[in-house]
Amino acid sequence: EEIKQAMAKSKKNADLHYYMCVTELSQHNYTEALEHIDKTIKYADDSTIRDYITKALCEACLAMFKEAIEDLEVSIRLEQSCVDAHLLKGKCSYLTGDVNSAFVCYQQLVIIEKNEYAMHVHAGNLLMNTGAIDDAVKAFSNANRIKESSVAFYQQAKVLFALNI
Repeated sequence: EEIKQAMAKSKKNADLHYYMCVTELSQHNYTEALEHIDKTIKYADDSTIRDYITKALCEACLAMFKEAIEDLEVSIRLEQSCVDAHLLKGKCSYLTGDVNSAFVCYQQLVIIEKNEYAMHVHAGNLLMNTGAIDDAVKAFSNANRIKESSVAFYQQAKVLFALNI
């Protein structure tokens, strides 16, 4: 109720719109969240990577994957090493059927966070889902070399089982 009163007094306050966006997102009201993040970007002096990633998340939740990819590209232009932007862009690209772009995003993740096992697991999952089984095994092996993980071992076992090795 207090937020609504504040919004009524200051309809062009970017911070209030961002807060409302996050609130709406948490309640799975994606259309309303998107409206608020659009206003955040419109009224902010300088839009941030956070704003564009949040907008892309709203769009992805509404299955607006191409729009999400465009906003994630803005985020990546603002900060080339933004892991969240590359990860979400890879997922959206995969969901649009653009496996090559998804793979490029996951390659970037591995380059940015080469010592983070989770990035290798994400890449392995993509490779496994696209039928690049040998490369998936390598990705999961790399993940386990960095940090032994039950997730990476399990995924690697699934791939090896699929190969009947």
